[in-house]
Amino acid sequence: MPLLLLLVVLLKHISLLPLCRSSSFHLIHRYKKREEVWKDIDLKSFSIRNMTDSDFVQVSLWKKAIAFEATNPMKLPSDFLHNQMNMMYRRCLACCHFSPDIWLSYAEYESHFSWETCESILHDAIRAIPNCVFLRLAIADFYESQNRIDEANHVYEQMVDILDVPGGWIGYQQFIRRRKGIKESREIFRRSRLALLKPDLFIAAGRN
Repeated sequence: MPLLLLLVVLLKHISLLPLCRSSSFHLIHRYKKREEVWKDIDLKSFSIRNMTDSDFVQVSLWKKAIAFEATNPMKLPSDFLHNQMNMMYRRCLACCHFSPDIWLSYAEYESHFSWETCESILHDAIRAIPNCVFLRLAIADFYESQNRIDEANHVYEQMVDILDVPGGWIGYQQFIRRRKGIKESREIFRRSRLALLKPDLFIAAGRN
């Protein structure tokens, strides 16, 4: 190799050294940050219905890990990141199967990519925690926020039919008033009185 060409090649590699060192530094920093986020998560734990204080701590740690990975710290291509987040949510639900927050977070994430997948997750959530009023109310709110009124109404109808609790009827009445008006909401109140005679219903109706 001619001496001049050799010098050009050497200079080129030398000029890339600071860039390589900078990239390595950022990569190491991201790995350390990732390790810090994951270090207290118990990947061997199994989900139980009656969650203890330590279970709630694990849910909180999983939420932080999910939020961190969603920032794409490893700079993955978008399709790779989507697949990784899917696998992460599934792994999380293996440990936090009865946490409504995780199910809702997963559905909200998937709604940006596939509404069909999002709905499938919401249905899985109800099957996993069928007696959770909070979950059903949150799902109804989510449908309403997406302007899917019929789906939201179906969730409310299913909830008051299966669970028949004051919170479900009150949420349904408020939803109908927002979407259809006072006259229709009074009909929901009438149905609630026939199904469940509780003071909470009258208090909520008075506020509305």
